Amino acid sequence: MVIYGQRAAHIGTAPSQNGVCPNCESEGTIAYSYFSRHAHVFWIPLFPFGKTGAAVCTNCQHTMEPKQMPKLMKAEFKELKADFKTPIWQFSGLAIIAGLFGWGYFSAQQTKANTQEYVAAPQMNDVYTIQSDDEEYTTIKVAGVDEDSVYIYINTMAVDKKSGIYKIDKEEYYLDVPLGVQHSYLDSLYQDGTILEIERE
Repeated sequence: MVIYGQRAAHIGTAPSQNGVCPNCESEGTIAYSYFSRHAHVFWIPLFPFGKTGAAVCTNCQHTMEPKQMPKLMKAEFKELKADFKTPIWQFSGLAIIAGLFGWGYFSAQQTKANTQEYVAAPQMNDVYTIQSDDEEYTTIKVAGVDEDSVYIYINTMAVDKKSGIYKIDKEEYYLDVPLGVQHSYLDSLYQDGTILEIERE
């Protein structure tokens, strides 16, 4: 279950210069309290979406929302609100999301770079994730390498989702006799998108 909603954080208080309490008629006892509102998921702030506040009489504790304030008091409240900035931490959720996207992009680029390198110089026990024409996924495993050829074990199993590759990357699913192919053959499989990635120990 996702817990989400909105909260408000107190960001400051400012005294009124000319406010008179409409309840007890005291002068110089009005203070404005300001709050910055933010959306949250699991109590992690995502982003702020505005500031609000109230006027409080320190003499009688009478509280007024902006719509309840006299005209002059409302104008002063609005003017002073601009002095209080939104806290940076209320953007922390966006920062986390941006970080995750950045990490995902970096990881994808690193995987792509590794795959290019590994195709060019295969090593024993490299495991290639392969996508077949019928949108299934399987693996081949490098059994050995010489100057002219790469010897690979063929996996006899396949899955319909790439995330399920780990289920079939097991010794009992590979053929016992390796197949010899030229280096250029593996390169062509990578170029046409058949080889998706390579895992190296």
